[in-house]
Amino acid sequence: MFTRKDGFAIRPLKADDLEMYYEEGFHPLDPAIVYFTGGTADFSKEEIRAYLNKISQDSSRFDFAILNPQGRIIGEVVINEIDQEVRQANFRILLFSKAYRHRGIGSWATNFALDFAFQELNLHRLSLEVFSYNQAAQAMYRKVGFKEEGRLRHAILDGENYADLILMAILEEDYHQLRTGGC
Repeated sequence: MFTRKDGFAIRPLKADDLEMYYEEGFHPLDPAIVYFTGGTADFSKEEIRAYLNKISQDSSRFDFAILNPQGRIIGEVVINEIDQEVRQANFRILLFSKAYRHRGIGSWATNFALDFAFQELNLHRLSLEVFSYNQAAQAMYRKVGFKEEGRLRHAILDGENYADLILMAILEEDYHQLRTGGC
């Protein structure tokens, strides 16, 4: 385990997590996840197996499983598209079930990812994209230190209406300032 809090844990996601990862997260996939991430609605077990095998061989990413107190996978935290030369990467987080959302688990897991990105990987910048209608995610990202950097107007179709894609990032100086209590 990398970290624990109130019985929850974060550890590396492994290829042999297939059964639990598939059953807890993708069978069936929560429709809210598809809506808020723009993901695909249906994944087969073989697609998930191929994905887990692929990411386990990819040195430009770190994938972590978020576990509940019973040891079941309830989500993931991902730092990917790592560019060591520029010292930047992309970030994403996903909690599979509504039961675990709005309870501080996402903030805790995101703070773990920030510590890992800036302390272990020595990154300068961690960025993400979030849909404008995912206001809860935007609020959580701001709470942990991400700042809006830009907006791609009408970049996605939300039913019959267009929505914006918001670009956010946190820089190492922002991170260190938050951790040391500086202004």
